[in-house]
Amino acid sequence: MKKILLVMVFVHSGETSFAANAVKLSLSPPSAAATPVFTAPGIRTSAPLLTPMVAGSPLLQPAWASGAAPRPAPLIAAPTPRQELTALHTRLSAAQDEGGATGNVLNETFDGLRLAKDIPAESVTAAFTGLPKDRYYLSPAEAGELARSLNVSPLELLRLLAERGKAMSVPLIGKYPIGAAALGVSGAIYLGGSLEFPGFQWSQAVHAEQAAIASAFSLGETGLAALAVSEAPCGHCRQFMQELISRDKLQVLVKHSEPVSLATLLPMPFGNRGTLLTPQNNSLSLVSPAAPSRAPDVVNAALLAANESHSKYNPAGVALLFADGAIIRGSFIQIAGANMSLSPLQTALVNAVAQGRRYEDIARAALVELNGSLTSHAEMTRAILKSIAPLLNQFDEFFEVSHAQRPPQTTPLK
Repeated sequence: MKKILLVMVFVHSGETSFAANAVKLSLSPPSAAATPVFTAPGIRTSAPLLTPMVAGSPLLQPAWASGAAPRPAPLIAAPTPRQELTALHTRLSAAQDEGGATGNVLNETFDGLRLAKDIPAESVTAAFTGLPKDRYYLSPAEAGELARSLNVSPLELLRLLAERGKAMSVPLIGKYPIGAAALGVSGAIYLGGSLEFPGFQWSQAVHAEQAAIASAFSLGETGLAALAVSEAPCGHCRQFMQELISRDKLQVLVKHSEPVSLATLLPMPFGNRGTLLTPQNNSLSLVSPAAPSRAPDVVNAALLAANESHSKYNPAGVALLFADGAIIRGSFIQIAGANMSLSPLQTALVNAVAQGRRYEDIARAALVELNGSLTSHAEMTRAILKSIAPLLNQFDEFFEVSHAQRPPQTTPLK
């Protein structure tokens, strides 16, 4: 019998660090004229999640941005994520509705998920048409008004809105959209959908539950009361929810089943931190770069995201500049079960999709992470961005990596 020897070779990439005596870089605050897209209660910081570019910024932009030249076509002809998702929905919409007039109208669109039988189809339709297009957040007042208009309880409304979360999905590998909706202790509702990235490991995918929680985190929510999901959460997501500060009171709704506790879904969890959605201020400052930034406003936003990061070991943040000049940021959300964590790019993409933005409109990006950390988001962030945002290939240096430092520790007086 022949024996086959399998040899695996691992290549380790070293991490670049700046000089120990690097000085703090002075940063200007975000523009006072910047207006948040969402007005959530308890915003994590005073800076809006989406920040327009500051007038007069030294950011280098392509000629088409000012109208001096026509905008070039993308370098790849493959369908965009949004086009593929639209095509997927079109195919699913051709399916036969087996639920009848009082069944789930979404059978025509999403693989026949059933809601509670006493919710008529027109109520589901109204839940969609009553919300602005590409809007995946409801303020407490909006959520309360929508529940009253549909004559449903807050938890039944959450079930309905988990379906809307499917429209936020970009499932480019499995082609199976998943939706989730999280009810904050403030009364606000945050939606989430699954995101997948062809050419990369499944570990880079964002699950719908993670997306909803990341939206709540980014908009400053301080706890979750309930979370509805269109399919039973996997063990990966159950451990992710275990990180929530409100995990002991969290109600989880799956399809039309009765609410269950997280302890029922995850009787033997790993770790006991339970601090996610606690306001963070990591007090980081940038170390001096070798050369001035080409996009200081983008780097500044990434630093802000790093300071908001839920991470003990390597707080990090990503900021994405879009073709219209808007900047959207995302923070690293570190989970006790390490590979369940959300990278800062994943969080930023969740926030971008939640605002109806397209990957192909990302024009520049910046990452800020802790200097000297044993882990780095740089290479994976660069690789995914080059894959999903062809516009970035038209810049010589579309992606900046900056390092930050913690404040110096002071020795107590004796």
